[in-house]
Amino acid sequence: MQAIQQQERGSLYRRDILCLLTIFISSMDFLGIGGDFLAIFLLAYLILHIRHIVITQQAILLALFSIFYFIFYSYHNSFVFADLLKYLVMPWACYLVGSHFIRNSPNRNLLLLMIISISAGFFLHGTLNVVSYQFFHRVDERYARLAYDFWHKNYLSVTAQGLLFLFPAAISICLLFFGNRKWTIPSLLVLSISLYNAIQQAYRAFFFVSGLLLVGILIYILSTAKISLERRLHIILGAVILFLIILIVWEADIAHLKSTFVSTRLYRRITQGDLLNAGGRIDIWKSFFDNWLHYPFGSNNQFVLYGGQTYVHNFWLDIYRVAGMLPFIFSILATIDEIIILFRYGKLHTDTTINPITFCFTFAAIINFMVEPIYIANPYIYYFFLIIQGGIYGAMQRSKSEVTP
Repeated sequence: MQAIQQQERGSLYRRDILCLLTIFISSMDFLGIGGDFLAIFLLAYLILHIRHIVITQQAILLALFSIFYFIFYSYHNSFVFADLLKYLVMPWACYLVGSHFIRNSPNRNLLLLMIISISAGFFLHGTLNVVSYQFFHRVDERYARLAYDFWHKNYLSVTAQGLLFLFPAAISICLLFFGNRKWTIPSLLVLSISLYNAIQQAYRAFFFVSGLLLVGILIYILSTAKISLERRLHIILGAVILFLIILIVWEADIAHLKSTFVSTRLYRRITQGDLLNAGGRIDIWKSFFDNWLHYPFGSNNQFVLYGGQTYVHNFWLDIYRVAGMLPFIFSILATIDEIIILFRYGKLHTDTTINPITFCFTFAAIINFMVEPIYIANPYIYYFFLIIQGGIYGAMQRSKSEVTP
């Protein structure tokens, strides 16, 4: 009997490793067909586990969002067969697979491993793009802000490139505060390359999201009883020392760091742009609400936005712009449900590493949703977000079953 149990456990672990490897390859967009890898993985997983998949409220909301988005998107745009899978199936499938994968594994660290696998894939893809742009495909930056995609061999937007560093940077910031010391060097490496990309591409959203995340972490540290007083003092002291070092280096222009930064496009965008107006986004949002009631079912780029902008630069508003009111409502309900599940999971799970990571990851993503057209610009970023949200729900359900007698 014991030998059979060990064999079953070994089989489960092999399944976990295979799934994590597939998720990593997909998030890295290996050979430029990461989306195909992800679609095949989702369909295969659902077929193999169809009898054990549990349909949840969140999955129903995502299914309704997918149905209405696909209907109105297809109506306003020429139908492409790939969109059937991309928009009609992927959102709810990602959530269900993430939920079942975590809930039915004996590995209690699997959620953390899945988050790290996805983040590592994004980070590796983003880093390859940075190297390709910096050394082989750089453009005249006086006239264009572009990045270069290593796999697809063409240029992509700075927003799409910046999104690849969103999850890795958020998790690295969290690990510096709440993780073991073994994570310090990898976290600093990830943050260094992420910071370099943000400065190189003048990507202000990175600093906006990271800054709010740091403020939130410090507020949590000062207010929570889960962290010892000694630990809190060490973290606060470290933050103060780091701030003083940055201030001294800046004022003294040590190693010409201040002079170098002042000459970057990022500094010019911050100082010359309308910072209080969120880089013009507030004007864009106002112009959106001037027109939105005229297009309750979306439009084919008929919205007249401030400055002739194509995007509203907001996850939910851009969904409305493309497909109208119904998918907009269901996307908001799905987001609210994700936040509720996150807090319910936090109450059940007391792990001092994975708990903060799930919060940092989720809120960093939602903050970025507020200022970037995630689903329109790169829906696969959202799909991996949903896999992790499904994983959080699965971990919560598993914790409940362990607590319930």
